[in-house]
Amino acid sequence: MVSPQFRYFDLNNNVYTIDKLKVEFEPLTKEKSFTGKYDGGKATKGKLTQKNHDKLSSKIDTILDSKSLRIKHRSGVCAMLIVYGEEKTKRVILPESPEQGKIDELLRSACGLD
Repeated sequence: MVSPQFRYFDLNNNVYTIDKLKVEFEPLTKEKSFTGKYDGGKATKGKLTQKNHDKLSSKIDTILDSKSLRIKHRSGVCAMLIVYGEEKTKRVILPESPEQGKIDELLRSACGLD
């Protein structure tokens, strides 16, 4: 099985899997949430336009190139991005920020969640 290009865990631990122009949204369920109350909604699939895929890739490249946009340990409100490369997988933790928010917006829009 071929790995997706990216996997993104938003601030609520909902998961977006991005493979080329396809996006799959896997919401966190009440049963798996820390409080037992949060429900991320329904699973769905969507598509990115090439333009939005390029924007997403650019945002991810910016995050990978800038240590100030990442943190070392996941705690509190933060997101996580996993980038699958041919030779190496990179995992970065993102604090809540405008850059992180732009990734959220692009992926939510692609899945029709906004």
